[in-house]
Amino acid sequence: MERPDRGRSILILILIYAGTLLATILAGSLWPFDNLLSETFILDVLATVIIFIFSVIFNNSSTYDPYWSMAPPAIVVFWMLEYNTTLLSLRHVLILFLFIFWSSRLTFNFFRRWQGFGHEDWRYEDIRRDTGKKYWIASFLGIHLLPTVIVFLALIPVYFAIAKSSKTINLIDLAAFTVTVSAILIEMIADRQLHNFLKSGENKGTTMQKGLWRLVRHPNYSGEVLFWWGMYLFVIAAAPGYWWTIFGPVVMTLLFFMVSVPLMDKHMTDRRSDFSEYKKHTPALIPGLLKKHDQAQVP
Repeated sequence: MERPDRGRSILILILIYAGTLLATILAGSLWPFDNLLSETFILDVLATVIIFIFSVIFNNSSTYDPYWSMAPPAIVVFWMLEYNTTLLSLRHVLILFLFIFWSSRLTFNFFRRWQGFGHEDWRYEDIRRDTGKKYWIASFLGIHLLPTVIVFLALIPVYFAIAKSSKTINLIDLAAFTVTVSAILIEMIADRQLHNFLKSGENKGTTMQKGLWRLVRHPNYSGEVLFWWGMYLFVIAAAPGYWWTIFGPVVMTLLFFMVSVPLMDKHMTDRRSDFSEYKKHTPALIPGLLKKHDQAQVP
């Protein structure tokens, strides 16, 4: 099919997500569940399947990309409504504000870069090339379903922070808010610095190594990981007995360390002649933390 231009693509994508939201609301009202957490997961997967269908229709897996940032605040609002938190506690207000703040930044960043259905993320293009006829199986499992599951796991501490929020706000809430806001600001600053760097024709073909990018190779990823750890702190503030939900931010951290960083490093090594040297003296996500073999190579 002929792919629409950028403006029409954005409009179509908005309609796809609006329709997906309505479909999941209808499914939730028609399908009785005994457990809110399992209901959310099933509806989350259902929404992912609907988005995947449109990815196939438009032959573009980037159709799913905004789901990462748009689904979590919708899920948080759903949980708050189900627990009838019409009179929101200050903790609930902080959690909701942070998710809206985080989602707005990330969603805006996607739409600013996305060129329409004729533009697909380079990682998906690589997977398409490597998997051939099995691409859509790989796309559903690796590009659509896996991120949905990981984000859902990372949201479980938030679920208990909302559901078990019996304690009044305390210093741990303040720490959670501070960490999470700091994470979003790190992402915003990193995005702005990279955007300005790429706009300059003088920097073409070189690696960004200034500002936050001087401290770590992927400060935007650092901020994303830190965001989920900040959200985890809210359950420690609200219901310390649910500390075991730490698997949420741990899984998210592993995703970035084991998948996102290696993929981006390989991509940048192939495209930037100075990236290998930059990698030797700049840690991936945590300032001051270099692998031993990297330290050995630093002059």
